[in-house]
Amino acid sequence: MGRNSVATIPCQVCGDRSYGRHYGQWTCDGCSCFFKRSVRKNITYTCISGHNDCIIDKARRNWCPSCRLAKCFRLKMNSKAVQRERGPRCVMPAFATTESCRSRDEDQSKGNHIELEINYSVDDLFVAAMFAVSQSVLLAFTTREERRELLIEKYPHFLALAISTADARMRKHVQHVLPKHLEMNSEEFRLSICILLCKMGSSTAALSFAPPLLPIYTHWLSIHCTSFSWPSRAHEIIALIDEIWHDRTNLDHLLSRPAADLIDRIFRL
Repeated sequence: MGRNSVATIPCQVCGDRSYGRHYGQWTCDGCSCFFKRSVRKNITYTCISGHNDCIIDKARRNWCPSCRLAKCFRLKMNSKAVQRERGPRCVMPAFATTESCRSRDEDQSKGNHIELEINYSVDDLFVAAMFAVSQSVLLAFTTREERRELLIEKYPHFLALAISTADARMRKHVQHVLPKHLEMNSEEFRLSICILLCKMGSSTAALSFAPPLLPIYTHWLSIHCTSFSWPSRAHEIIALIDEIWHDRTNLDHLLSRPAADLIDRIFRL
C-alpha cells in the first residue's frame, strides 16, 4: 500500500501532521511507531520528572516516553491492533524500568536481585536524563558526534541532577550518596539542563555561545516557578544546580555499566 497523504486532522498525541488513522487515532508516523514498538515489546517506562504530567507536543514528544505512552492509552489507541509479527518501522528510545528487568533475574538471590534492581533503575534514569540533554535546544546546532562527546565528558553533572530530582522510590536507594533532593516537573528539569549547559560554555567549544544565555534561562525559571508554584522555588532549584555544579562526588558506582556505554544507547537510534 502507498503512503497516505497528509491529513487535515493533526496527530492526536503530539499535534504534528498526521498521515491517517493508526491504532484507532489520527497520528503522525513518529507517534504511531512509538506506540507500536512500546506495545510490541511490552516496554514499561519511567517518567523523567517523576510526576507523570509531562507535556506532550511536537517539540517535546521525545522528552518523556512514559507520559507519551500514557497519553496514547488515554486516547484509547488500540494495542490489540498492533501487528506483532511485523518489525517496527522506526526505532524510538526505550528506557525500560526495573519491572521489565525483573523477569530476567528471577533466579538471582534476594541480595543480588535488590542490587540489580537499583542498578537497572539508576541506569534507566540516567539514560532518560541524557536523552533529554541530547534534545536540548542549546545543542540544536551541534553535530551528532559533538553531542556524544559532550555527553560523555560532562555526564557526571547530569547524573547528579537526575538522581537529585528523582522520585521518592529511587531516592531511598541513593540518598546516602547525594542527600540534597528536590523533585521537579518536566519544565523545571528542562530549564535546569539549559542552565547547566550554559555554565559549561566557558570550557566547552561547542557551547561557547551559551554563557550569555544563563540570565535568560534563570529568569525563565523564575517566571515559571512564580506562575506554577511559588517564587522562592526558583532559588531552591538554582541552589541545587550550583551544588551539583561544584560537587565532585563520583556516582559512577550507582550505574551497572560504564556511563559511555549507556550514552551510546542514545546514539545507536
